[in-house]
Amino acid sequence: MISRLTFFIFIFAGIFVTVNSLHIPGFVNGKPLREYLDNLLVPNSQVDIAGCPVQELWFTQIVDHFNPDDNSTWLQRYQLNDQFFDNATSEPIIFLMIGGEGTAEKKWVCWQNYTYMKMAAKHNARVIQLEHRFFGESYPIKTATGLGDIFGRFGKFH
Repeated sequence: MISRLTFFIFIFAGIFVTVNSLHIPGFVNGKPLREYLDNLLVPNSQVDIAGCPVQELWFTQIVDHFNPDDNSTWLQRYQLNDQFFDNATSEPIIFLMIGGEGTAEKKWVCWQNYTYMKMAAKHNARVIQLEHRFFGESYPIKTATGLGDIFGRFGKFH
């Protein structure tokens, strides 16, 4: 049988974790801690991306890939960094980073201390970061009251 002390320790630990998780940015409502942890380990003030040749571009994307009768489109944002890319190669290498639940930030395709950026330099690769739909500036549905929600249009996620 569990002693009273052990029981209270588990209860206290559960309450402590629950209460503290509400104060960590990016953890509430299932959001990942990527931005919080990234800034904790490497503050933005220490990231040197001056002179990075990243381009911010947009391409036309289909809103609903599962409905052949719906021809609606929207513009999805991506960032392109060609500083290491060798245009003359017959076998180009492209590193594609698919953004998570947040705005696509320039540092993700510029800061050369990230492992994949070191690998891009080593292999003369092009680096592309695709911003996830419904995050940052990539919203496929915009309403008169602001940015829309996919539930309003489709009723469920596909």
